[in-house]
Amino acid sequence: MRVINLTFVAFGPFKEKQTIDFTRLGNESIFLITGPTGAGKTTIFDAICYALYGRASGSDRDHDNLRSDFASVEDHTEVSLTFAIKDTTYIINRKPKQLRPKSRGEGFVEEPQSASLYQIRDEESHLITSRIKDVNETIENIIGLDYDQFLKMIMIPQGEFRKLISENSNEREKILQKIFRTHVYQSITNTLITKSKDMMQQLKTFQNQITDQLSFVEWDVDEVIREQWTQDEEINQLKLLINHLDTNHQIATENYQKQKAALADAESYYHEQMKLNDEFQRLNDAINKKTELEQQAEMINGLRDKFQLAEKAAKLEVYEEQLNIRTEEAELETTKLNQLEQELKGIQENYTQSKAQFEKIQVTYPEKLKEQEILREEQRQTEAWVKYIDLESKLGAQQQIHDRLTKQLNVEKANYEQLKLTLNQTNQQLDKQIEHKEESLKLTHEYTLANESLKKAQQLKKNYVELVELEKITDKLSFKSQQLEQELKDCQDNLQAYEKNYQQHVASHLASQLKEGEHCPVCGSIDHPMLAIATHDPVHDQEKEILISKKEHIEEQISKFKSQWIDHQADYRIMEQSVIELSKLFDQNYEDITEETIEQILNSAQDKVKELTLKIQQIEESVKLNQSLKETKSQLNKQLSEIERVIEQQAAEVNKVVQDISRLEGEMNSYKQYKPDTELSFQEWELKLNDQQDKLEKWFSNYTEHEKLLNQLTDQVNTLKARYETQKQFTEQLQRNQLTAKNTFKEQLRRVGFKDYQTYSLAKLKEDERQQLDVQIKQYDASVNELNTTIHTLESKLKDFKQPNLTEIEQQLEKIKNEHETSIRLLEQLAEKHSRHLKILNKALDLKEAYTELDQDYRDMSALAEMANGDNHLKLSFERYVLSAFLEEILYQANLRLNQLTDQRYELKISDKLAKHGAKSGLDLEVFDQHTGKQRSIKTLSGGEGFQTSLCLALGMADVVQAHAGGVQLDTLFIDEGFGTLDEITLEQAINTLKALQQSNRVLGIISHVNQLKEEIHAKLEITSTPNGSFARFNL
Repeated sequence: MRVINLTFVAFGPFKEKQTIDFTRLGNESIFLITGPTGAGKTTIFDAICYALYGRASGSDRDHDNLRSDFASVEDHTEVSLTFAIKDTTYIINRKPKQLRPKSRGEGFVEEPQSASLYQIRDEESHLITSRIKDVNETIENIIGLDYDQFLKMIMIPQGEFRKLISENSNEREKILQKIFRTHVYQSITNTLITKSKDMMQQLKTFQNQITDQLSFVEWDVDEVIREQWTQDEEINQLKLLINHLDTNHQIATENYQKQKAALADAESYYHEQMKLNDEFQRLNDAINKKTELEQQAEMINGLRDKFQLAEKAAKLEVYEEQLNIRTEEAELETTKLNQLEQELKGIQENYTQSKAQFEKIQVTYPEKLKEQEILREEQRQTEAWVKYIDLESKLGAQQQIHDRLTKQLNVEKANYEQLKLTLNQTNQQLDKQIEHKEESLKLTHEYTLANESLKKAQQLKKNYVELVELEKITDKLSFKSQQLEQELKDCQDNLQAYEKNYQQHVASHLASQLKEGEHCPVCGSIDHPMLAIATHDPVHDQEKEILISKKEHIEEQISKFKSQWIDHQADYRIMEQSVIELSKLFDQNYEDITEETIEQILNSAQDKVKELTLKIQQIEESVKLNQSLKETKSQLNKQLSEIERVIEQQAAEVNKVVQDISRLEGEMNSYKQYKPDTELSFQEWELKLNDQQDKLEKWFSNYTEHEKLLNQLTDQVNTLKARYETQKQFTEQLQRNQLTAKNTFKEQLRRVGFKDYQTYSLAKLKEDERQQLDVQIKQYDASVNELNTTIHTLESKLKDFKQPNLTEIEQQLEKIKNEHETSIRLLEQLAEKHSRHLKILNKALDLKEAYTELDQDYRDMSALAEMANGDNHLKLSFERYVLSAFLEEILYQANLRLNQLTDQRYELKISDKLAKHGAKSGLDLEVFDQHTGKQRSIKTLSGGEGFQTSLCLALGMADVVQAHAGGVQLDTLFIDEGFGTLDEITLEQAINTLKALQQSNRVLGIISHVNQLKEEIHAKLEITSTPNGSFARFNL
């Protein structure tokens, strides 16, 4: 990521809008951010970090409190950052939540925070997103770093730099996890642990399932005996039980087959006797049915006579139907003829009346035409009169406008003269204020210097108090260490005395066992000139353990206090160097500095600031008046320009109105000659014409309606006459057809044999009734014939047989069925029990096999999980192993620079010591000192050495991250502390190391007060502090 442009307003100590164009750096790889304490150097970093992530760069600053205290309620705090990633440029804008005046009424309303992200394409801004959450996620995806990674990789703020090396192993693990996103390896470890636990649980489940399956077996063995069986023995016993069930099932199957054959024979005999009994029953039923039919013979003969007469009558229905159709047609058309006759009479009467009325109206038609022509001429005169009235109204309005504009023009000319007089007076007052400007600039510069001096005096007092406190703490720690050293010496002396006493005790014991002429077990000699004398004091092993434990405890305490002393001594040196530098600023020797001296310096600085503040306030009153006069002059010039424009505009409007009045008077004269010559007013004249027009329109409308009605009646009379003659002829023809059909029907009645119409009517039946009679007669005849045939056939077939007794046969069959069903139930019970136990056995064997396979997999998975979780001799987890590999790469890159900065003295290494109390190993750092040839804790480095190490580690980390993360581009690094702890030679080496970054096309921004950096670094971003806020600008 490379920063291109930073713009912010009302942010931190900056009130006015600041625009920092980083492209002005050109080929400069390092630039220095310099300015007095509190001016806002760190605010530059805050602005960049806030624009990207919505948070300040330091953990001690709240992003909700970044709004400038110098800003008024009308000033809106906003930050805009333009940056490039590879070949793509982005712009991000952010505003924190802030108060703004209500649009209506008094008071304020809180405006919520906002953010928007744009991409520059074809020199145009294209919005990507404007939702805060989406902006934050998109920024992290674009840059490839979250907020914490950004502070470790690109921007290292105050108080954060030494954390790179001083953090404990767990904190370093969190940092590396975030940077290299190694959570996937922990996820793999968690997955292995979870799978191992799941497999263990599944093994238990298999074991329980096998036990559950075997609990369903129906044992014939006593429970006391079964409890002694193992699971494998119980499975073998189940196999024997299944074999026994299989043998019983075979025996039951043979018995079933015998019962099945007996049942088949009995059922066959039963069905034969049942069929024979059915034949005897059919013969009896046929004889009874025949007797019933013989009793219906007389009734069937009557139906035959009725059917024959109905068939004759059906032949005459067509002639009767023709007669009815002709009669209906003749009656219908006769009715239509009578209706047409009545309708024709009514139309003829209406025609006669309408003709008489029209002839009466037609007499006055010429007179009405003449009246209509007169009315048209009067309407044309009315139109001219309307035009004249409209022009007269417009002329009056234009004359009023002319009077009003003339009056306004005179007022504006008077205002113009008055403003010119006021402007001359203002210019005279401004000339008197010029001399105050130079004095104001001089006092402002003096105030800036005095205020900076006051802040440094306050810092001197604060640092001196901390220095005294650190001196007291180091003295206490030194004294405590000396006490512990003496305790350790006493403890070691006691331990040596114990060892000496113990050796004397052992020697005296051996001496008591020696005999003359025997070899000594120690030296092998057979001569014993001086035997050891036994001691009277007893020797106890517990005493030695207590002394060793006490010695180890004292050593741990000494190490602890020495480590604390080293840390406080390093802080003391840093603070002492700061006090020395601040003392020089006030021309004081460090040896002469006391609390009283510092208090005098502080009071002097405060008095100077108060004096200059009072003078600035006095001069500001004059400056405010000067500013007010300038604003008044500007407003007067604007008002004069505006009045000149208004006067010119109003003069043009007056001329235009005069022209309009002249035009309207001419048009009025042209329309006046066409007005009607009448004493009536316009309204009375218009009412008269409207009345005449309404009357004429009603008369002509009435005339047209009568004429149209007469024509319609004439057409209707002619049409009805033609229809009446046609209908009359058609009706006479239908009456003749009716008479012919009537005569034909009477002739057919006589020919068929009916004496009159009544006889014919009684014989008639509907077609479906005739069909029912025919079917009923034919069914009776067929039933009689069928029954005679059946009786003859059955009598011939059964003459040699006797009807069987089915009750006895059924009882015998039921007995055989019961025996058969008993054999079936026994067979089914044995088969079900055999099948059920076989399923139990197969299920148990399957579970046993699955258990065996899973058990081996569980052993492998459990070993992997323990190894990945750090349960090994190195106490190194899978994720920490991967992180240590990344850390090795970082240390390799860091050591390339650290060797150069420390003249090959120091080299960073990963500690190979195992962590205590079950802690994890693999990420602890130590430093190898070439001067001593030993490895020691990285926390023992001094302040300057710690800064060197942190700087090299940060640069090395940036190299490794960029190499591993394809999307992460680390072209920029910002540092906000640390160079003041270096001596001149080391500082020169650090500067050379940083300058080497230019070869990798990186830009480094540094905040520092060190004078050598100001001399070595040409590009500077200078921050200037004033009573009205700070200002930033590049000095290249």
